[in-house]
Amino acid sequence: MSSRLALIAVALMVTACELDDSNLDVQVDGTGGKGGDFGGSTGGTSGGTPGRGGGGGGAGGTSTMGVTGGVGAGGAGGTGGAGGTGTTSTKTGGMSGTAGATGGTSAMGGTGGTVGNGTGGVGGAGGMSDAGVPPDDPLRFHFETDTQEWRDNTRYRCEACPSFDPVRSEEMFFSGNASLAFRVENGGPSRERVVAVAGKHIGTLPPGGTITTRVFIPEGHRFNSVEAFAQTTRVGSWVSDRRVALQIQAGKWNRFAITIPEAFKDEVPLELGVLFILGNGMTTTTVFVDHVTVVPAP
Repeated sequence: MSSRLALIAVALMVTACELDDSNLDVQVDGTGGKGGDFGGSTGGTSGGTPGRGGGGGGAGGTSTMGVTGGVGAGGAGGTGGAGGTGTTSTKTGGMSGTAGATGGTSAMGGTGGTVGNGTGGVGGAGGMSDAGVPPDDPLRFHFETDTQEWRDNTRYRCEACPSFDPVRSEEMFFSGNASLAFRVENGGPSRERVVAVAGKHIGTLPPGGTITTRVFIPEGHRFNSVEAFAQTTRVGSWVSDRRVALQIQAGKWNRFAITIPEAFKDEVPLELGVLFILGNGMTTTTVFVDHVTVVPAP
């Protein structure tokens, strides 16, 4: 791939300047409510939605009814916040909620009350929803509302090849409710097809970190290989995780992971995406990309 990077870099850098990343939102989880006097009140509903556990329970209340030398009753623990309702998904269910607050103690000379632990909220069924992603989640591209500036970048490598920009689709998804659908069609002088995001829309690529991309390849595909990749504006910077035909799991989500090299430090990200190499007898095929994460080094 490096022999073509100079021309690709020029074309993509021009394109990247016209892209807009204002459509990205930061989602946060809510927290449980605080308990009232005379024992804990019920915890507030968790702000997190599908597939995440409920927020912690409210704090236990403080007893004010003890008398000197008497035995003050401890406040009951707050009940854990309710878990968000998960959406149906091909993945596992949400996580359990956190434990409720402990019981309160007597405010006056009596003995402290018994500690009561609130029950944690129960996680919703189904996979993780985008709306329920906490602020420290590494999920960068989720396609829940749009294509997040991903394009058919085959055109920069082969002007005579068929070009079909990807679309947001709810037909198939790894998490949330949607993914990126990319139509791959044979034709033209090149067997390469590329769907990717360019320039400033990639975000930072911290050296030592890991880029993980999920790609759904349908049954009966005719790909010679599929690889997730990333590169900067430096010629020769291409890094990827590649699977040849026999390594591709047809009818399933394939996980690709790339370790970001130290050489990327202070370099300008150019392109991040997936490269498909067509095999003989290739017919029109739709693939799906979802849940692209960038996890910094520990």
